[in-house]
Amino acid sequence: MLTNTPMLRIALAGNPNSGKTTLFNALTGLRAHTANYPGTTVECRLGRCTIGGRSVELFDLPGIYDFNATSEEEQVALDVLNGTAPQFGRLAGVIVIVVADATNLNRSLFLISQVIEMKLPVVVALNMADLAAAAGTRIHTSNLAGELGCPVVPVVARTGRGLAELRTAIERMQSALPPAVPNVPTALRFLRRRRA
Repeated sequence: MLTNTPMLRIALAGNPNSGKTTLFNALTGLRAHTANYPGTTVECRLGRCTIGGRSVELFDLPGIYDFNATSEEEQVALDVLNGTAPQFGRLAGVIVIVVADATNLNRSLFLISQVIEMKLPVVVALNMADLAAAAGTRIHTSNLAGELGCPVVPVVARTGRGLAELRTAIERMQSALPPAVPNVPTALRFLRRRRA
């Protein structure tokens, strides 16, 4: 019985042009709306779907390269991830899907490591796996998952390939969600103070 179970929240994070919104649309079936972040012109797409019989709220965050936010869009994504976004508040029970471009994985690894350091449940969606394979790039996802300490799922958001495996990975993480609100890393607090 899921009556008293709070809605699961999933934040889609990733570099610009990594395919976040394509994955978001594939998961929600295009049932989404766009909301302006308070006090800015930055938009965040919101949608809902069902995973493992549980209602899920998805946030398609603006693209971000790392936690040293240098633009309004990056700051919005960072605020949501660290739980200081006034629109969304503390994201208790949040899972972060970091969408990485499989054709340029190195560019995403720093952001992935930063999100993992926040002690949030993380799943890496290795998007455009088909293009990477066509270019002769082989990524050993099991080895990468072992190094990162989180699931890594190859997907092709454009065609829906790998979405079933991604949903399964999310289902497995639901029971392991931390009860406490995640803490902002010390380095992140330093960066925020430095910009003030």
